[in-house]
Order: sequence, then structure tokens, then C-alpha cells
Amino acid sequence: MAQHPAKKRRCWASNMITVEKATARLAGLKAERLPYENKWKDIEDFICPGTTAFYQDAEKDIESEDDAILNTVPSVAHRVLASGMQAGLTSPSRPWFRLDVPDIRLAEFPPVQEWLKKVQDIMYLVYTKSNFYDSTLNLYGQLGGPGTGAMSIFPDFNHVIRCRTYSVGSYWISNDSSGRVDTFAREWQMTTSQMVEEFGYEKCSAAIQHAYDRGDYFLQWKVMQLIEPNRTVEKSAYGWKGKNFTAYWWEGAGNSKEFLRIGGHDIFPILCPRWQTADNKVYARSPAWTALPDCKMLMKMEESVNLGLDRIVDPPVIAPASAEGKIDTLPGGISYYDEQVGSKGLRSLYENMNPPIQAIEAKIAKIENQIKTVFFNDLFLMISTMDRSGITAREIAAKEGEKLIMLGPVIERTKSELLDPCIDITFDIALKAGLIPEPPEELEGVPLQVDYISILAQAQKMIGLSAMNELVTNIGSLIQIGKPEALDKLDADQFIDEAARMLGIPPGIIVPDEDVAKVRQVKAQQMAQQEALAQGQAMAEGARSLSETPVGDKSALEALMDMSGGGLM
Repeated sequence: MAQHPAKKRRCWASNMITVEKATARLAGLKAERLPYENKWKDIEDFICPGTTAFYQDAEKDIESEDDAILNTVPSVAHRVLASGMQAGLTSPSRPWFRLDVPDIRLAEFPPVQEWLKKVQDIMYLVYTKSNFYDSTLNLYGQLGGPGTGAMSIFPDFNHVIRCRTYSVGSYWISNDSSGRVDTFAREWQMTTSQMVEEFGYEKCSAAIQHAYDRGDYFLQWKVMQLIEPNRTVEKSAYGWKGKNFTAYWWEGAGNSKEFLRIGGHDIFPILCPRWQTADNKVYARSPAWTALPDCKMLMKMEESVNLGLDRIVDPPVIAPASAEGKIDTLPGGISYYDEQVGSKGLRSLYENMNPPIQAIEAKIAKIENQIKTVFFNDLFLMISTMDRSGITAREIAAKEGEKLIMLGPVIERTKSELLDPCIDITFDIALKAGLIPEPPEELEGVPLQVDYISILAQAQKMIGLSAMNELVTNIGSLIQIGKPEALDKLDADQFIDEAARMLGIPPGIIVPDEDVAKVRQVKAQQMAQQEALAQGQAMAEGARSLSETPVGDKSALEALMDMSGGGLM
């Protein structure tokens, strides 16, 4: 039974969010994030300064950000991880994804191949011309540090897309029932002039209007934003009411009861990759969480070593009471004291004490190596230097197989929470901008799929390819021991197709099955013709031999013809 239109409107109106409701939802998101905040601040203090951006710390002195950093190894190790993730997953200098279709035969169709290649080239150009790669590098820093990242992708008139990475502490997120992030909120400050420019004079509260009128353009105001699923979506409606996700902006501190703006999105515009989550937790843990105890210990030991060196180089001293006021510790200074107490003159308070500096330094070196290992530095340094050293994905898989297995869940999560939505959003924006060419008729209703061909993705696939190679080796062993029928179990064509996919070989290099069948048919016909020609030549040669072979008074051919009654059957 259809719902009465008036009743439907009342139901829709009852679900309409207000500023009060939005503020209450934000309060719930804040409570969920609270247990993680102290850990994030410790990670910032001891590993990666400047990583967080808590609103209440907006006025924090920048000079004091790295006061706790007495050893730069953790910071460098974290930076190597971020750079390695960038080079290994979304390298600006080499292809890292390829568009494809599920049907292999359709993917081999030339018009489809040509269209997919054009779309790929357009998307790569969009990423190169925008700030995508700068944003992803910052995002990987968040991913390897606090463990949770957030990056938005919005349309841009000049560069098609515009990306922005948000520092942890400046936003809040929430999951849907499947564990996927579908809610994003943040708060920040804007000046009076920025508020008027962004939202318009009429939309701003009376307080902002008064500040603007009196010329107080640089006064700071708190702004809130919430993006969440549109629970009352009307597909046929115009504007944000027909979008899958709704975005709200409003002033903080209760300055206004009305929203500054309400907008909508067909696709959730925030990418929220996470390193590792437990159960249905919203926020994640990362290598920095694991390395944090070692980093704290490292800073403490560095402090002890520095203190020990200070006491050796410039030790506290003891001197006779009679020398009070007569000691000059400056270079070239002269100190005066009585000869009677000269033997008891100025001397180190620790003259009989030898701090174990070397032992402490050895322990420090061990901790430094542990931190580098936690951040996968040996693997990521290999990837980062790949272009200079010529290392291939196969060699990386062979040398660092165990680490790749450990990174497997992280890589898969990054694909589903970062790369997949990134491709979807970029394709959608480029399509709406009219940059995507008309697809061939064969792709009508066919979904596209993405094949990731980055160095890390290929190295992961190499593990599967090595198993396939081992199978071929075993089949070869069976053939050598007299079991040639074992080769009948191997589909060589399918093996080549699967290996090409794992290696990230462009589809145009592998000949389509239809073309292979045509080539094989031509070769079979040529072979049949050659065999027929060879048989004809053999018969002619046999006849000539028979004609030249004597049998009594006749040749063998004449005798054979007589035996057959004058003709050959």
C-alpha cells in the first residue's frame, strides 16, 4: 500500500537534522575518540612531531613540538615507512593501477582495450596535475603514525580534483554496521573574512556580521562540519535531498541555530584508511603504537648518555674551602690556593667513577634497529631505491617474503579503504566533468574493475606466481620420468593469461584467444599442406624407384601393373 504523500513529508520532516542534533551527534563521536588521544599525543611527542592537530592545541608553540626528540631515528624510520608506502602503492613515477573488466574475452576486444587505456591515461593525468600525490604521502604518514588517516577528494575547476589530508585530532569518524567508515566530522577555525567569503554574509550569525561590519576581519570563529549517510534520501529529489550522503556546516559555540550550508554527495568523499583495527573499532593501531615503548626508552637512554658525557667533559668539582671565590674555570683561567692544601686542590667529584657509555651506546643501537624493523625500513628502503638499483617485484618477493606476508592485511585494507574509493571518486568526478569518452557498446551494463599493479601489489602476487611456477616444474619432473600425459592437465594459454595479470603486463602485449585460434588454424592448414606435399613427393619418388628396379625382363613397376591387371588400385 502506498504511503500518503502528506504522511511521507511529515516522516521526512521529523528526521530532519537540526544544529542541536548535529552538535549532539558530534558529542557522541568525541566520546568514542577520547581513549585514543593520549596515545596519539605520545606518538607525536616521541616519533613524528606535528602529526596531530587537536583543536584545543591550535595555539601550541611550534618550537616546543619536538622537545622530547633526543634521537631522530624514530622520526626518520617513520618517514621511510611513509615514503615506502607511497613508492610501493601509489608511485608518481610508475603505473599503479589498471582498469579492466571481469570478462576476459571482452577485455581482449580491441575497442574495449582502447577505451580502457584512454580512461587510464586520463585518470593518471588528473592525479599528476592535482595535489593527489602530495596528499597521499601525508596520508601514509598518518597511517604509519597514529594509525588512522583521512583524506578528502572534491571536484576542482582548475585541476579536476582537489585533495586534502586531515591530521588526526582534527576530525572524528564512525563506522556503519559492516565496519566501513561512513561518518566524518571536524572542527576548525576561520577568520571573519573567510566566513563571509565562504558562506555569504546573510548565512553568518549576527556576531560575525557585526565583526565584519566593524572591520574585524581576522577574528577567529569555530566552524563545525558533519558528513553522514542521508537516511531520508529521495532519489528523484533535486539537490542534497537526492544524494546518498549529506554534509552540514554550522558555527560552533552556539552562535547560530541555523546551518551555514547543507550539501550532498553521491559517494562518500572521505577516504579513511586504517593500519589495523580490532573487532569493529573505529580507530586503528599502527607500527608507531608498537614502537612507542622502545622510542620512549631510546629517548631516556639518550638523555642518560648525554648526562654522562657532560659529567665526563665538564664534571662537577670539589675544592678546599679556602679556595672559595678564587676558582676560575674558564679556558686559560688562573686559580689561587694555599700550598698547604694544594694536594687537595680542584678535582672531579666523579674521579673514581667511569660511566658505561659504550655499553649504553650498544643498547641504543639495538633499540634503534628494533624501531627500524617495526617500521619495515629494510623492505621500504629497497622499494624506494628500486628505480636506481633495478630491483624487480620478483626480487622483493624473494628477499622480503616474510615481511610481505605481514604487510598483506595492511595492503588489502589500503586497497579497500583508500585505493578503491579513490578510483571510484576520481572516475565519477571526471565523468561528470565530461572527460571520460563514450564507451563502446560492448561495455553497456558491464561493471569495471581495478587491477593494482604497483610494486607492492606485484610483489604480493609473486608469492602466488611462485606456486604456479613450482607446479610447472613438478609437471616437468613427471614428464622426465616417463609420464608425458601429465602435460595434458596443464592449460598453457590460461597459465600465460594468469601470469600476465599477476605481473601487471599490459593487455595489448598478450595476444587475445580469438587471434591465437586463428593463428593456430592457419598453422594447422599450412602443416596439412606440407604433409600432403611430402606424401605426394614420397609417392612420386617411390614410383620412380619402382620404374628403375628390374624384375626379370620388366621393371618392378611394369610387373606390379601386370599383377594388378594393368592398373593400380
